[in-house]
Amino acid sequence: MPEASDGLNAAQLEAVTHPGGPLLVLGAAGTGKTSTLVERFAWLVENGVASPATVDEIVRDGLARRWRYTGPFQTAALGGAATFERVANLLWPALSTATSLQDLRRWLDESPETTGPLRERRDRGLAADMRADLAQERGADA
Repeated sequence: MPEASDGLNAAQLEAVTHPGGPLLVLGAAGTGKTSTLVERFAWLVENGVASPATVDEIVRDGLARRWRYTGPFQTAALGGAATFERVANLLWPALSTATSLQDLRRWLDESPETTGPLRERRDRGLAADMRADLAQERGADA
């Protein structure tokens, strides 16, 4: 079990050992967010919540993979501003002091001329990533 003597401050220790549910971790660059996440991942494995392979899969195949091809505003444009606003309005009050997201469209270019090529680029990139993953897995099994 991590302890403050492991170099974690009280807030980091709370994040690492959080029993479950959403937890917002805030901090400026260099304040230990990445170290805290790594400690959290180890805690999850040590406590039987997840295996190392599951943690790796979630981190590797989560938003980071998608955002390699489209940033958060481009992703919102592809998914539709109304969808993102509804999700944010449901989750943000539970996750933070924010209460709503309104008028996301003011920052989005949802035009077909923009979203069409963006969607194609994202989909081609993700498909290529998946093919490369499968080829690597098959090569490792051989």
